[in-house]
Amino acid sequence: MKRIDANRYYNTYHGHSECDLESVYEELCKYNEPIVFLCGDSSLDNKYWVLDERGKALNGYDKVLDPPVARFDVCYCMNREIVYRGLKLKVINAAVEATTLSDRKRNLLPQDRFVKGKISPKDYLIVSIGGNDVVLKPSFWTVVSLLSLVYWSSIESIENGTAYGIDHFVDLFKTQVETYIGKLTQHHLPKTIFVCMIYYPCESKRSPSWADTSLSLLRYNSHPKKNPGCYSSNVSLGNVESVYPRH
Repeated sequence: MKRIDANRYYNTYHGHSECDLESVYEELCKYNEPIVFLCGDSSLDNKYWVLDERGKALNGYDKVLDPPVARFDVCYCMNREIVYRGLKLKVINAAVEATTLSDRKRNLLPQDRFVKGKISPKDYLIVSIGGNDVVLKPSFWTVVSLLSLVYWSSIESIENGTAYGIDHFVDLFKTQVETYIGKLTQHHLPKTIFVCMIYYPCESKRSPSWADTSLSLLRYNSHPKKNPGCYSSNVSLGNVESVYPRH
């Protein structure tokens, strides 16, 4: 099999190309081991933010990347831990930086369609998505609901689920995430589905972030416990229910 140019593979900002993912999948399938598919946004597709952190490719990627050098992104760190623990698993990053649930309302992204076509009952699915619908590309109703939660609701009302606007986020982080997962697993249900969420964005002022302005407007810098309260409440109220059979 023709190897993938490692620089090209990691230099794409919005995820890996569908063509390259196909090549990686073809190689990793030779091991006949379950595959862990990563889907969602930059909370999993963080390769752009670790430009200078690199090392020897492993867990099958050393056979497909040329040169066999990988960035220390989430996918690499998971594969490294798998090798360290002696597990029989491979990880593929099909998440896409700076994307949202709203981007996928009508049609799945190419990387999502790749997962939809490849995932099997022996595989695993990890999804982390929704944060960009709040801080990067919020809808009108997301903004209205956020303002209500941040400026006019008590922490107690947020945590007990009675605050105005909380229903919007239950819909976002429960219903819309369920719909997205349903599309990804339309052909085959994987062995296990994991849904992740960012609870506490870094509070260190020494680590600047692209989301600093948004988080500041949400009063995260002055009231860091209030915004996590919104998300923690949504996890308890709107956790993706067991609508998918367990194996």
